Amino acid sequence: MNMSKFLRAVGFIALIAQGSCSAQQQPTTIRYVSNQQNLDRLTNSVVALVNPNQPFSRFNPTCSAFFVRATYLATAAHCLRRPSVIVGEIEADATIGQTVSFSTYQQWRDNYGRRTVPSHRASVVAINNDNDVALLRTSSFSSRYFLNTNSSLIPSTGSNVYTMTHPGGMPWVLSQGIVSLVEFDNANTVSAILASPSIFFGSSGGPLVDDNGNAIGIAKAIGFRQATFGLFTPINRLATASTNLLAL
Repeated sequence: MNMSKFLRAVGFIALIAQGSCSAQQQPTTIRYVSNQQNLDRLTNSVVALVNPNQPFSRFNPTCSAFFVRATYLATAAHCLRRPSVIVGEIEADATIGQTVSFSTYQQWRDNYGRRTVPSHRASVVAINNDNDVALLRTSSFSSRYFLNTNSSLIPSTGSNVYTMTHPGGMPWVLSQGIVSLVEFDNANTVSAILASPSIFFGSSGGPLVDDNGNAIGIAKAIGFRQATFGLFTPINRLATASTNLLAL
C-alpha cells in the first residue's frame, strides 16, 4: 500500500502544505514528490527519534532524522540534548558515543496502534553544537533508502522544496513550499535557509529536499509563531561535524 492510502486508512493524512507566499512566489508544478518512487524513497529515508517505551503521541516522536548513507543518519544536534539532573540548569549538549532510539516508517506502519513501537539504536559519531548538526551511526540496521547530499549546491530563492518530518507527534507528514531566503557567511557559503514548508515541534532534524531529491537542509526551528516559515541549517554544515561524510 502506498503512503497516502495507508495514512488515510489509519486516520492520518499526509499533508502537502503550501506556505503563505505572495502570488508571484507560489510553488510551481510539483515535480519530485509527484513520482511515487521518489515519494517512497523520501518516506523511507526519514526516521522518527523516539522514546522506545512509549506509544506515538503528541510528544513522541521527539524529533526527526534521515539517512544520508545506508548506516548513517543526519539530524539536528539540539534533538540529542539530555535533560539536566540539576534543577535550574539547562539541558546538556550531546556527546560522541551517546545513543538514541529511532523508528523507521515500516516499523511504525506495521505496529500502528500498539502500546509501543519497535525501534533501532544509533550512536552519535560526529557533532557540532554551534552549527546544530549531528551524524549518527547504526550497527543494527542498514537502510536501502537514503538521500543524496551535495555541500556545493546553492538553493535558489523561489525553487520548490519539500520536508518529511514528525510535527507534534504526527508521523511522516509531507509539506511542500519554496525557498524564501538564502543567507551567506563571510566565506560566501550558505549559512542559513528560510523556506515555507510548514514545520512544527517534532520536525527538527528532518530533511529539506529539492526537486532533484537532494537533501539541502536540516530543519532547525520555526521561523515565526504561525509556523509560516521554517529555518533550516544548510547541508554543508554537516562537514563541520564530519569531514569524512563524503567518504562514508
